[in-house]
Order: sequence, then structure tokens, then C-alpha cells
Amino acid sequence: MTEPLPAELEERIAALEAQREVGADFDAVSWFWLIVLGVLLPVVLLLIAWWAR
Repeated sequence: MTEPLPAELEERIAALEAQREVGADFDAVSWFWLIVLGVLLPVVLLLIAWWAR
């Protein structure tokens, strides 16, 4: 006994599913910032904190 989805919701889900096929998730700029902010910046901050103690 499940109720059918509203038409607007079905359209929005279809639009989201259609966009999955479009291009890669990460481009070169996204990878750059992911590595800089997620890896390099924390390592640099840890080294600065270690050196300053």
C-alpha cells in the first residue's frame, strides 16, 4: 500500500538521474583544491605547530 509519488517529485528525480551521465565528477581544478585543502594545508599546519612548540 504505497502511495504514488507526486508528479513534480518524479520529474525532479528524473532530472537528477539524467545529470549523472554528464561529465566527470571532478575536474583538474577540483582535484587541485581537494589536495591543497585536504592534504597539504593540514600537513603544513601540523609542521608549523610542531616546529613552534
